[in-house]
Amino acid sequence: VNALEYAEDLFQRAKTTLEQANIALKAEQYDEALRLASQAESSAREAYAIAADVKEFGKDSAPMVLISAGEFLMGSDNWMKDEKPAHPVYLDAYYIDKFEVTVGRYRKFVEETGYPPPDWERIKKYSPADNSPIVLVSWHDAMAYAQWAGKTLPTEAQWEKAARGGLVQKDYPNGDSISHEKAN
Repeated sequence: VNALEYAEDLFQRAKTTLEQANIALKAEQYDEALRLASQAESSAREAYAIAADVKEFGKDSAPMVLISAGEFLMGSDNWMKDEKPAHPVYLDAYYIDKFEVTVGRYRKFVEETGYPPPDWERIKKYSPADNSPIVLVSWHDAMAYAQWAGKTLPTEAQWEKAARGGLVQKDYPNGDSISHEKAN
């Protein structure tokens, strides 16, 4: 499922949830109606944000997002030596893929270009579906894919800024602690 299909699914869920809220309202179940209306609004806002933020570029038509120009704090004073010291870095605006390259998109690249195929059986062990992220490819493989798609691989600074999502000096995407409950 690409990002725009996901946004459409969210809009449909919002519509269905809003219909359920109207039924609860007619039945004078006000707390339930309010809960459902709030849930519908949340889904609609997320769908709008995805749809407004996504552009499809490149031969792979993968959704990309614009990372705005500006300074961010790169590195960490808390972890590995090669991350120290945390320091400000300015980047111009750039686009980056919203999601990882999938097995299906990588397979299309291999089929269209004749690029040496990876060990599909080994990949299937870790990424069993076409919409799973591609694994077990080298930097050279990733570079060849990016060139075919008409894109570039992000620099370390671009990757870190995008991955931080605007969080400043946080160790994890959800703050300073990690939980298996927030993992995919």
